[in-house]
Amino acid sequence: MLAVTEYGGHGRDLLLLHGTGGTGQDWARVAEHLVDEFSVVAVDLPGHGRSPAPARWTFPEVLGELARIDLDRPAVAGMSLGGILAVHWGALHPECPAAVSFDGHRAPVTDVANYRGLSLDRTIALRSELKASFDAMLSMFPAQQPMFEQISEAMDADDVIPLLQDTRVPTTVVVSTLDLPGTEMYHEILAAFRAGLNDDLAHAASVNDLVHIKALPTTHAMHLEAPREMAELIRQAAVPR
Repeated sequence: MLAVTEYGGHGRDLLLLHGTGGTGQDWARVAEHLVDEFSVVAVDLPGHGRSPAPARWTFPEVLGELARIDLDRPAVAGMSLGGILAVHWGALHPECPAAVSFDGHRAPVTDVANYRGLSLDRTIALRSELKASFDAMLSMFPAQQPMFEQISEAMDADDVIPLLQDTRVPTTVVVSTLDLPGTEMYHEILAAFRAGLNDDLAHAASVNDLVHIKALPTTHAMHLEAPREMAELIRQAAVPR
C-alpha cells in the first residue's frame, strides 16, 4: 500500500507524483494553490518516504500500485520521474481528464542520437562525463542505490515521446530552460540534450493536437522555484472549460 498525503480541497481528484528521491511532501507549496478547485492527493512512490520498496522498480509495477489508490478518474501531474509516470498513466487510462508532466521526459544521459548540435565524438565524450557525475551522485546514497539504479534502468529503457504521439488524453509537458546550479561544466552537453528534446517534443505536438508543450524559466527544481506557476499550469490543463 502506497502512503499518501491528502492536501484536502474540493473538486475533481488530482493525483500528484514526485521525482526520484522525493516524497509527496515535495508538492506542499504547489498544492496550497490548488485546493480551491481540486481534491489534492500526493503519493510517496514505491521505495520513497513511507512507501515500501517493490521487489523490483518498474513502470508497470508502479502504475499498478497507483491504480489501487481510491480516486475517481483523477487528473495526474508529476515532476521528473513522476512526470514520466503521468504520461504513462494517460496512455493506460484514456478516461483521465488531463496529464501534466513537469520535466518528465527522457533522462539527460540518453542515446547519443537524442543530442543535437555536437559532433558524434564530442557527444560521446561529454555524455560519458555526465554519466560519471550521475553515477557518483548515486553512490552517495548506498542504502537506496540499488533502487535508484533500477529506476535509472527503467528510464533508460523508456522514452515517453512515442507515448505522447499516440496519447488520447490531453497532456501538457512543461520543460525547464535553465541548468541546475553547480552543473556549469556540463552546460554544453545539457544544451545539446535540451535541443534534441525540444525538437522531439515539438514533433510530438505537431502530430497530436492533444499534446501541448510549455516552458518555464526555471531549473529542474520547478517546485521550489515556481510553485504558483506550476499550480496555474495544472489548473489550465485540468479545470473543465
